[in-house]
Amino acid sequence: MAFGAVLGRKGETVIEDYRKVADVLQEGHRDYCKIRFTPVEYDNSNGTTVYESLERALDIFAKPEIVIAVGPFIDVFTSTDYVIKRQIHLVTSSSEGQEKSARALPVLPDTKSLSNAVAEIVQTLGWTKVAFLSQDDFSPVLALGNRDIFAWPILLPSNINNGHNLELRQTMTQLREAQMRQFILHSMDKEVVQHVITAAEEHHLLHYSRSWFITYLDFPDLTLNLKETVSLYGIQLLNSEAIPPRLYEEEQFQNRSRLSLGLLVDVVSILRHCLRRGQSESYCDRQPKKNQTRNQKMLNEVFDDRSDTYVGALGQYIWGFTENGRSRIRTSYSMSVLQHINNATIKDDIKIGNCTFLDKPIYTPVGEGTQQKAVRDINTSLKGMNFTVITKTDPPFYSVKNGRHEGFCIDVLDALKRLMGIDYKIIAYRSKWAGLNEDKEWEDILHKLMVGDAAIAIGDLVVKSKREAQISFSNTILTSSVSMLLKRPPLQPTFFQFLWPFDIGLWFMIAIFFFIVGLSLFLMTKYDTTQRTAEQKFDLKESMWYSLNVILQGGTEFSPQTTSMRTIVAFFWFCTLIITAAYTANLAAFLTLKQVDSRIKTLNRLASQSKVSYGVRNNSDLMTFFERSTEDPYERMWTVMKLSEKESLVSDRMDGVKRVLAGDYETGFAFLDDGLFNDYYAAKLCGMDSIDQRFGEKHFSLGFPKGAPYKDDINRALLKLKEDGIMDSLKAKWWKPSSNCSTIVRDKTGVKVSGELELENMVGVFIVLGCSVTLGVLVEICKRIYLAIQKEREENK
Repeated sequence: MAFGAVLGRKGETVIEDYRKVADVLQEGHRDYCKIRFTPVEYDNSNGTTVYESLERALDIFAKPEIVIAVGPFIDVFTSTDYVIKRQIHLVTSSSEGQEKSARALPVLPDTKSLSNAVAEIVQTLGWTKVAFLSQDDFSPVLALGNRDIFAWPILLPSNINNGHNLELRQTMTQLREAQMRQFILHSMDKEVVQHVITAAEEHHLLHYSRSWFITYLDFPDLTLNLKETVSLYGIQLLNSEAIPPRLYEEEQFQNRSRLSLGLLVDVVSILRHCLRRGQSESYCDRQPKKNQTRNQKMLNEVFDDRSDTYVGALGQYIWGFTENGRSRIRTSYSMSVLQHINNATIKDDIKIGNCTFLDKPIYTPVGEGTQQKAVRDINTSLKGMNFTVITKTDPPFYSVKNGRHEGFCIDVLDALKRLMGIDYKIIAYRSKWAGLNEDKEWEDILHKLMVGDAAIAIGDLVVKSKREAQISFSNTILTSSVSMLLKRPPLQPTFFQFLWPFDIGLWFMIAIFFFIVGLSLFLMTKYDTTQRTAEQKFDLKESMWYSLNVILQGGTEFSPQTTSMRTIVAFFWFCTLIITAAYTANLAAFLTLKQVDSRIKTLNRLASQSKVSYGVRNNSDLMTFFERSTEDPYERMWTVMKLSEKESLVSDRMDGVKRVLAGDYETGFAFLDDGLFNDYYAAKLCGMDSIDQRFGEKHFSLGFPKGAPYKDDINRALLKLKEDGIMDSLKAKWWKPSSNCSTIVRDKTGVKVSGELELENMVGVFIVLGCSVTLGVLVEICKRIYLAIQKEREENK
């Protein structure tokens, strides 16, 4: 029998766990090698409780039957020089502050040996610069430095309850901004490891271009449901088969990790091994002749004897002395080095080496590691990953219609989703600055991006020097410059445009000339002797018809025969030729001049007149540009806008658009804004033209947190979309004219560029034709009626 004390802070002695493990290990047979545990709690609530705890501990360890102390190192409370004066202390935790005593035996690998083992493995992996994450133990940092490996120590929050811990997220944000590529996570707490990995995945620090090494001693027990394909390494000290399966079924152990359970089993089993040492196999199955207990001397003999050591769930237990002989360390243990494989074909932990610690760690590779490629294919690099996307409502980049997200940026995300196999979730953010100050809106959104609430920002996000210092930008997805939004001149129907090349007086002169020639031909036939025997005579009707045919360049079945009549006709043909040529040339010139737009289309002309008022959005980048400019005409225009501030500085973009629509095209309002928005509203609302002014160029991009490892993958995908023409087609989709708008094609200055005539240009000709046909039919009907009446009168006579 052996008596021991279980140490721990108040409420953490887990003495019932030790008792349950002892009961399970002796189940099935009469076991007289019993172990009696006594709890020793340390209460540091206040000075009084600390004093009482120490008094009680001193009383317990003063008893000669207490031969061993089990539990973590708790500073002065567990000091072998002050409290534990004779007993052996089996230290169940790993800490830099462990007591220096030959009676303190670490159950876990001591910090120095584990640090050297970690440094050996990291050096074998070829890492030269790492971020070292831990809550309290930074002893491996020195060992890494001794091997010329730069280690950046990162203190994790002391209380990590979940992966969304605010301090933990801030730490992940800092690591991402630092663009570290190798990480060491040093912790013996499974829950802490799980939460840190969760936070790292949320911040996309498990990208395939990053590598992690986890020092938790039971790497396969970690729940790694990862979507990303990070290079993830770990070590395995625990032999889970050494833990009795019965313990996994016990309710009190359901929330315990395999490592902590294996630690409990080994502590109890080591004590049972000490009780059985030197005895037969059936020693514990028969009742002793008298009550026998082990003392400290017997235990020391067991721990010093290397010929009869215990091999448990955490390996073989051999304790040797340090170089100065003041304390003990655990030696001769071996750990497996594993790599987690997470790809489309396999998800498993494979063994890539062994690290054995004797006097120094020795790494032995047992297989080739599967290092991830630095660059992967576009369609597989981010496959299966889910991104949180933050934006604000601003058509045509993003809006919500009938509960659906839509806009140019949504189409870009959908194209990336199809190409890369990613997925996304939209967060539509609306701040108190919405519609008041665009820069303040984006400041709020980018802050969310920087602290890790989102992975991508979309919308009318302009690349600026100030923002470049805060976040990272993708390749440019759109480029634009400042444009002028103007009211389009109304399209007035002019059905008789074909008459416009000649003045009305000229048309009357042509008509009079037509009648004069017809009458002249009729009079000349009185002296034409050939007309007496001709079948068709030049009477008044035929003379007028002949004159009309000459003007219209038609043909008749007969012609004048006398010299005088032919002279008249010849000069009439000549005059008609000149009139026709003049009409044709003037009509062409008229139709060309009609397309010229006389509106104000440049800033210089806009600044030099007073008919058309103009303005910009209040608190916009363009307003700041005009305000700070010292060049003409910008400075002059700002002076004018400042004098009429209420009219010139509009509150929002739609207010400016409405003012353009409501005004007159000659004396209305010109709205200066970014060309992409002016082009969009001009195409959507009709009746307006957006005229590029070729200054104030802007580049629109997607936004990422600083150091986002997935930025390069998305940039390559965006380039692929550009090369395939998909980006051009998406832009054309959102900036094409509305179906109810005029189909007149105009260039950037608002001038009609199509050369073909339209129906409105020639509809008057068809009206004249229709009227003449109608008149001809009416004349024929009247003639028929007149002849019928005449016939009836003759019959009546």
